[in-house]
Amino acid sequence: MMTGARRIIERIKGTVMRRLFVAVLCLLGYATHTVAGEFDMPTLRGSSPFIPASPKYVRWSGAYVGGFVGGAQASVDFGNAAKELIASILRNTWIENEFNASDWSRLPNGGDRSSTQGGFIGYNTQWQDVVVGIEATYTRLSIAASSTDAITRVLTHNDFNYSVTVASSASYQLTDYGSLRVRAGWVVDQFLPYGTLGLAVGRGSYSRSATVSYPAPIYNLPPPTPPDQPPPTPPAFGPVSETQARTNAYIWGYAIGGGLDIAVLPHLFVRGEYEFVALPIAGMQMNLHNVRVGGALKF
Repeated sequence: MMTGARRIIERIKGTVMRRLFVAVLCLLGYATHTVAGEFDMPTLRGSSPFIPASPKYVRWSGAYVGGFVGGAQASVDFGNAAKELIASILRNTWIENEFNASDWSRLPNGGDRSSTQGGFIGYNTQWQDVVVGIEATYTRLSIAASSTDAITRVLTHNDFNYSVTVASSASYQLTDYGSLRVRAGWVVDQFLPYGTLGLAVGRGSYSRSATVSYPAPIYNLPPPTPPDQPPPTPPAFGPVSETQARTNAYIWGYAIGGGLDIAVLPHLFVRGEYEFVALPIAGMQMNLHNVRVGGALKF
């Protein structure tokens, strides 16, 4: 009796275990199918894979022409304006050879400011979001600055004291200038920030003058005991002057700057820009700081 009952119990246990194992396998299969469905996008029969479109950029390539208005602040370094003239007046003299009188005069700097107006024309080439071009500009303005200075020094030479005075003056006027420059920029939506570098040529006038003089020198030793006599007193010198001036002179320099173009319509953009221009001539140098706004048509 006990042996038959145990056999029946063992059969029941085996049947229950098999059914539980089948149920677990079914649940695992269902769970795997559900998780896979959450991460796999179904593909319709006959459809193509998704390919993102190439980015589109505002077109900046081609020619353009425009105009601007603005303001300029100028500083003029007159420091060496008179050096060449003083050296010419005192050439082959002990004053220049021993005491370098041409280096005495350092004219103070001058400055001025002016409104500006002008125009520009250029051509751009574009590689996706990189823009490179060339541009010519013309700027009309009115800048004028001047400086004067004088210095006196007592020099001793051959037992005589010389009171030497060097006086100098200079002026610089600029009426307009142009530039030819290359541009490089980077497209950001409808914006084009850019930098520029190129040559500049101005048209203006300048003058410079120098004067050197000294009175009769003074013997700086005690009176000699007779029969010795003091040497003869050298004569006074000057005043001797030299002047150099030019009008409508062409002044060559360089220009560097940067700005931002903004496309407001397919064939119209506006601009804000800063430009630094250096124009040296005759021992003087004018530095211009320009800020301007403008607009242009693209073709």
